[in-house]
Amino acid sequence: MRAFKGVAFAAILAATGIAGAAEPKRDANHAAQVQKARDLNESVLNLYRPGRFAEALVPPEQALAIYEKALGPDDPEVGRCLFFLASLNYYQRRYAVAAPLFQRALANLEKAFGPDHLTVVVCLYDWEEFKTT
Repeated sequence: MRAFKGVAFAAILAATGIAGAAEPKRDANHAAQVQKARDLNESVLNLYRPGRFAEALVPPEQALAIYEKALGPDDPEVGRCLFFLASLNYYQRRYAVAAPLFQRALANLEKAFGPDHLTVVVCLYDWEEFKTT
């Protein structure tokens, strides 16, 4: 199961665009903050794969705070980060924490991309799977 979860996180990073989504041109400090958040999210696999599950939650929590401050709460990058954080909590069976994160992620991503976008579909699939758990 652990190997599957590592693959699942890699797929989440790719499907949601966390690993390098295009960013509109802004000032250098802003760009540095956004890049720091991306680097934090990408570091999760290095913690999760060897079984450092609790530690793997810290970088995306920090990234979420950076994204919300730098981009605002409605930016799709915030939604992607919420989805990633929800998935991490779900895989660690922290369901009470994961549920509101999934809901916030879905609301954000549907508003940004519409209901048929790949990121929204993946998030919705995981949310439906979560609800059957």
